[in-house]
Amino acid sequence: MSTPLPPQPSQKSCLERAVIIFIRLLFALIFGVAIGAGIYFGAQLLYGQYTSLTQDYEARITTLETQQTEAGQVVANRLSDFQTRLETLEVQGDTQKESLANLESRLTTQEEYLSIQATAVMGQQATQEVIQETILALQTQMTTLQTDLEAIQAVLAQFDEDITALNTNTAAYADSIDALNATVAASEAHLIELQHQMVVLQAMELLTRARLNLVQGNATLAQSDITAARELLTELLPQLPPYQVTYVTETIVMLEDSLNALPQTPLTAADQLESAWQMLAAGLPTEAEAQAAAAAAESAATPEPGQEETPTATPTPTGP
Repeated sequence: MSTPLPPQPSQKSCLERAVIIFIRLLFALIFGVAIGAGIYFGAQLLYGQYTSLTQDYEARITTLETQQTEAGQVVANRLSDFQTRLETLEVQGDTQKESLANLESRLTTQEEYLSIQATAVMGQQATQEVIQETILALQTQMTTLQTDLEAIQAVLAQFDEDITALNTNTAAYADSIDALNATVAASEAHLIELQHQMVVLQAMELLTRARLNLVQGNATLAQSDITAARELLTELLPQLPPYQVTYVTETIVMLEDSLNALPQTPLTAADQLESAWQMLAAGLPTEAEAQAAAAAAESAATPEPGQEETPTATPTPTGP
């Protein structure tokens, strides 16, 4: 029984393959342009949000500083007014003390005078009535002075309450400034994270362009794009926390392997490039994700007790 000859490819099948290759190249070009446009407009949006947030925080800080300055000036003015009023009250108290001393002196003089008058002139009833009226007037003045002293003490107590309220307001202003500083610090951390994501997106754009160049057979441009992406990630390393440095370092190693494989083995380079692109597309890990990944890797690397490695049979190549 004779073996039938394989059918010869027709000119129509060659044309179909050329159309398929052209369509794939067209899709790859459209995909690269879409990613570039997304990165460009995303960067514009992020920059606009950052500018708006920064201006808002600066305006709020300026407003709080102005309010604190005005409150401090008001407190200083009120304290100065309180000090002036206290000094005035002290002067009035000293004056009233002198008046009381004068009144006491006058009372003593009046008593001596009465004694002399009583001894000298027993019959001057009119003079005694005048003296009694004077004594009553002096007693009324002493009562008035006592009332004034009580009013002054009440005013001093009110001043103490006002000073306590001012101290409370000052502490509240300090708490508000601390809260605003904490908000600014959180915004700066979010901005740094956005900057890192922008660098990762730029590296992904370069790797996408390198993949397209590899598909087109242009290894030189692909090497240039891969090198540029590696330099971007290398410059990013000192800015990352330790749990993200390991992840980005693995990606850089893949890019170096891809560069070493060009131009001799473009398929190997494309595989390494695809793996690096997938790692960047997954995004930078958080600290919890990095710890979970490290624990999973350690668990996978440590064999369970009593478990032996099963030798893998090497397949024997068969002829066509």
